[in-house]
Amino acid sequence: MNSSWYSGYGEEKFVLDGISSIIQNGYCVIPGSVCEELVDAATNAYERLKQSEIVPKTSQLTEGEDYVDGKFRRMVNMHLRLPEFSDLFSSNKALSVVDRLFDEPATLYTSLFFEIGSAQNCHRDTPYFWTNPGYSYFGVWLALEDVNEDNGALVVIPGSHKVMDDPKFLEEVGKIDCDADGVPKAHSPMLWNTYQSAVHKRCMELGLKETPISVKKGDTIIWHPQLMHGGYKIANTTRSRKSFVMHVTPKHMNVFVQDKFFSPSTYAQLPPKNPELSYITNRNGREVRNDGLWAICQKIYLPA
Repeated sequence: MNSSWYSGYGEEKFVLDGISSIIQNGYCVIPGSVCEELVDAATNAYERLKQSEIVPKTSQLTEGEDYVDGKFRRMVNMHLRLPEFSDLFSSNKALSVVDRLFDEPATLYTSLFFEIGSAQNCHRDTPYFWTNPGYSYFGVWLALEDVNEDNGALVVIPGSHKVMDDPKFLEEVGKIDCDADGVPKAHSPMLWNTYQSAVHKRCMELGLKETPISVKKGDTIIWHPQLMHGGYKIANTTRSRKSFVMHVTPKHMNVFVQDKFFSPSTYAQLPPKNPELSYITNRNGREVRNDGLWAICQKIYLPA
């Protein structure tokens, strides 16, 4: 990316600094991007929902896999269930950075709410967030409480977004697990793990380092779709690490998964946008994709 295209537009300094950091490092941190009152409103709304609706529906979930000490690992599309979470998107000043990068307003595609750290290995999002043109997506991660290495900070590999994918390599990975017609399987763990391991190995060979990021409540981290990121190992499992991850795209942008990502010869044929995609305008005027489902631990899907 060439930073010269955005100069001279008179944006606030944090926008230009954020863009510069994403270009150079693959991510940026926007301190105090959401006020504490909105963060508290969202977490309090979640606690009420948890006691009234979530806990009664989750008796069959497995301790350790899905939750630890009564704290759930992830909730899908909480913004469709609680307007307070939609407010965390629409009132987040960090979106100004993404708006400028898209050159149009960012819309909310999907979201994840974490009550505890993910402790997930470093990975790229692109196999599940592929677009045409490529990389028309950003991850926007909001800390709902202070986060550090003790309770599972976000981990990034600065500069990993510059490690390019070889189309031939992607095609070869796609052949590892495909259907009878040779099409890579859309949700294959084998494809995911093979790709992520290879990219991580290449990053380590180049001398790049995993770096945990400690942030304060209300801070936002934005990452490039090709940035390797994950969750730091949780040192203190009694602590929560509430965070809200927003997957943002331009409006009507089609988002594809692994069957398309691992078929680079078909990229040019992918339809960029779909005007039939449904959106709702939230109470602060931002547009949110309306797919009608939210989920507890990605297993129990409920109407919004």
